[in-house]
Amino acid sequence: MQNEIKKIFSKIVGINISKIKSNTSPENTKKWDSLAHMNLVMAFEKEFKIKFTDEEINEMLNYELIEEIITNKK
Repeated sequence: MQNEIKKIFSKIVGINISKIKSNTSPENTKKWDSLAHMNLVMAFEKEFKIKFTDEEINEMLNYELIEEIITNKK
């Protein structure tokens, strides 16, 4: 599942998979703005057939947290 998360993340945020680190966040990733964030949410929901709560969406502050939230929902 981690590979699928990284593929989606890479495509939407526009960075190479090899550059995705646990601390990759909007603060250190130019293209990760509010629109990209919502596109990430929608892509993950569609790919993994899950639904995030508003709280979970707000907690997605870096790549590691995103992976953790998705893993906990599966």
